[in-house]
Amino acid sequence: MTLAAAMPIAAYDHAIRRLWVQLQGLPQRLKEVHVWSARVAAPPTGVEAHMHTVPTLVACLDGVARVTGGPAGRGARHAVDLGPGDALLILPGVWHQHEPLRPGSSCYSQGFQAAFSDLLLAEHGARLWSKVPIDPCRHLAEAIVTATTPSERRTAVAALIEQVLAEPAEPLGRLHPALSAMISALWHRLHEPITARDVIAASGLGRSQAFALFQDYFGESPKRALTRQRLELARALLSEGFPVTEVAARCGFPTRATFTRLVRRELGAPPSRLGG
Repeated sequence: MTLAAAMPIAAYDHAIRRLWVQLQGLPQRLKEVHVWSARVAAPPTGVEAHMHTVPTLVACLDGVARVTGGPAGRGARHAVDLGPGDALLILPGVWHQHEPLRPGSSCYSQGFQAAFSDLLLAEHGARLWSKVPIDPCRHLAEAIVTATTPSERRTAVAALIEQVLAEPAEPLGRLHPALSAMISALWHRLHEPITARDVIAASGLGRSQAFALFQDYFGESPKRALTRQRLELARALLSEGFPVTEVAARCGFPTRATFTRLVRRELGAPPSRLGG
């Protein structure tokens, strides 16, 4: 069923219903679309930041939605306060943190996993988390990335939201704490030379149980997820013009040679040919 069809289930919750109505009106109320590109090589000091390997979108529905981190330089703290109708596109490799929403504020955010796109509608004290098919949402998100003018970005963001509203949606329940710990390891430590064993160990469970939990959610093994996410991040950073040696370090490879071998094996070309 579509996200719209899912709403009657939550109609008894007035807060969720209010969020839904706000999302419906967002394409017509879009104002400024900010873009953060990768400018922070390590987690900013004093900020419980994380990063993603694919583009993510945050939009304010009401009040103020604050995101900290961003492109202010190594160790710096930067923030953007999104007002109603403002959006922020966070490109791969940007260290950031979503600040808690204050009463009267609400937001919509969208990211991408290996097999689906996850959506969050939230306000102070209420949230609706769900997932929709990854395509064509991922393609529409890339259109935001490649847009060259403010008008093109607003049009691309509106197209993505309208697609979300028409997609079959499935509610996502509260994550198992062990799964949350493994996801946190990916989001917070991808720049370190961690292995699939480290991801499994973060769960605190036995290997078989943790592996099954991870596989069920991501649709792939921890080893494959690490490889895929590192390659996603590497491609994004190379396309932004970062040097190969720096990209290798930011993606958690101990040496440039190790990085080059993996890229050749997985993608059939050296890193230097993936930029631009």
